[in-house]
Amino acid sequence: MEKRAICPQPRVWQRIYGQLEAAHKQADDHSIPPPPSPPDMNIWLFSSDLEKELRWTETQEWAERHGFSDVLPALAEDEGYLGYGEGDPGGNPPGGGFF
Repeated sequence: MEKRAICPQPRVWQRIYGQLEAAHKQADDHSIPPPPSPPDMNIWLFSSDLEKELRWTETQEWAERHGFSDVLPALAEDEGYLGYGEGDPGGNPPGGGFF
């Protein structure tokens, strides 16, 4: 199984989250929940690739559901985190429910 981009790199994810937060605030619709937060570095280090992938998917689905998908940029090749995602044969530690 080959590695693939499963989510943004942490610094890129933080930037995207900031853009989603700004768009959410600008929408000023209190019925829309805030965007899912990205993992901080402590959580990142102890999360499996699958957990990272699921959290990114949750963020994408949130953006689509609430009309913010235009805020999500296409990731440049060097902005993606390479991992295995589902199945995670990369030997990452099992997640501890950090998200």
